[in-house]
Amino acid sequence: MDARAHIDLPPLPAQRIHRPPAWWWGAPLAALMAGIIGVGILLDGVVEHGDLSLYDPSVTSAFIADRSAGLTTLAGALTLLGSVTVLLPLTVVALAVLALRRRWRQAVLLAAGMSMAVVLTVVVKHLVERPRPGAIDLLGPVDTGFAFPSGHTLNATVFYGIVAGLLVVSLRGFWPRAGVILAWLALVFGVGASRVYLGYHWMTDVLAGWSLGAAVLAAVALMAVVWSRRKTALHEGAIPGAPVQVPDRAVVRVQPRGVQ
Repeated sequence: MDARAHIDLPPLPAQRIHRPPAWWWGAPLAALMAGIIGVGILLDGVVEHGDLSLYDPSVTSAFIADRSAGLTTLAGALTLLGSVTVLLPLTVVALAVLALRRRWRQAVLLAAGMSMAVVLTVVVKHLVERPRPGAIDLLGPVDTGFAFPSGHTLNATVFYGIVAGLLVVSLRGFWPRAGVILAWLALVFGVGASRVYLGYHWMTDVLAGWSLGAAVLAAVALMAVVWSRRKTALHEGAIPGAPVQVPDRAVVRVQPRGVQ
């Protein structure tokens, strides 16, 4: 007599599945588009010698007029925080810490963000080929590279922005999170302003660095949202091939064929 096996599964405990809200997609997409459009507007002005680039000489003159010993020391410290000398070892240390804690996705996000920032810095500079301000008002060693965009500003915006994002996710409470975000904004503003103060960049170079940095951070945020939604789909069994767990307390009953 044929028999059919039946498995009685006990009811699974209710699980709270966190679904990313719609604005998790909308906010990064809006920031990405705003960053790209902002860079496009700035680039058009630089190429056509119009728009905001018309104010570059006057802004540089205003910064030079306000120079002082104290501000010069502060500007030197801030610009150092956006340099390769500081950001490269900080990135390596951050990746090592994340790897030791087995936070692989966060490590990938940081590596991807910094890679995009470096590539954009090099590519856009050589595409635009904008000269830097005159060396006569420069405070520091001469830099013969191109000006647009400010690499210090772009790389600092991305690195400290990703670190701030990781801290915000791990912290609890409004004020600690707000403090981290405000500290990040103040730091990247200081790095950008220091580049104009020291005479290495025009104002629009710094604005382009912030815009591209915002676009890169938005792209990193979108990667994080994609991973989050995939994790949610795995919990719900929506992805084909996902493993199905059978509880240990499952009861197997063998019922003869034809017997109801």
